[in-house]
Amino acid sequence: MAATDWFIRDSRHLDFAMRGDTMLLASYCGSLAWFDVKATGEHTLHVARAPSISTERFNHTALHAFLPNALTCWGMPMLHAACVVVDGRAVLLSGPSSAGKSTLAAGFLRRGDAVLSDDVIRVERDGAGFVAYPSYGGARLRSGSFLLDGTPRRGRANKFGLPKFRIGTDVAVPQERFPVAAMLFLGHSRSPRPTLEPLAGGELMNEWLDASFVQALPRDRFARDAFTLVGGFARGIPAWRLRYKRSVRHFDGLLDGIVELVRVLPLRS
Repeated sequence: MAATDWFIRDSRHLDFAMRGDTMLLASYCGSLAWFDVKATGEHTLHVARAPSISTERFNHTALHAFLPNALTCWGMPMLHAACVVVDGRAVLLSGPSSAGKSTLAAGFLRRGDAVLSDDVIRVERDGAGFVAYPSYGGARLRSGSFLLDGTPRRGRANKFGLPKFRIGTDVAVPQERFPVAAMLFLGHSRSPRPTLEPLAGGELMNEWLDASFVQALPRDRFARDAFTLVGGFARGIPAWRLRYKRSVRHFDGLLDGIVELVRVLPLRS
């Protein structure tokens, strides 16, 4: 099969190629996945594990990269975001890799708060708003995290970086869905007290685009479906930039501050 038979789309962590109705996803660690983009009714995602990676890394790639892209393509939108429940409503926390999503999720878990996800969450329209569905339990932290109490805190870096450890898997994940109150896009600050900045226009759309799993959408649907999906999120979910200082000493106060900020926001019901 000639390379010219494929439509190729490159990404930082995943590469996408499509021929006919088949979408192929290739991970940076060498694992593969493929699926029928036009499948209806029963959907099947095929995966192939690279021989040089651990089972844990392969499972994470399959569940947090391959599957979200396929589900979004099949009409079940997924977001790259952590999700914590505040006063019965879901608050999304999104940002690029290493922005602090999992650390914040682990902190809320340690407090006993309900956490629906530390990385990937299914969000769908419900009437005039959106609802979030529970995802995988626990939080996945890099070696050396101050939140890895009682578990390995150190690990030698390999070609994929520092190893990660999943904690909090013994904490029950709520099984019901929750109305989405807000999206907070993570940013940095020199102040230990968290602050919020309103987002609008192109900056807001770009943030939503980065948080959405849309790269696997076929070429003939990409522009239309991506714009419709991202535009719907931008119109239906209030969003702000959450700026905070990364500090172990101020971490508990940070979590309290985030809850206080969320409670006074003009959230939609």
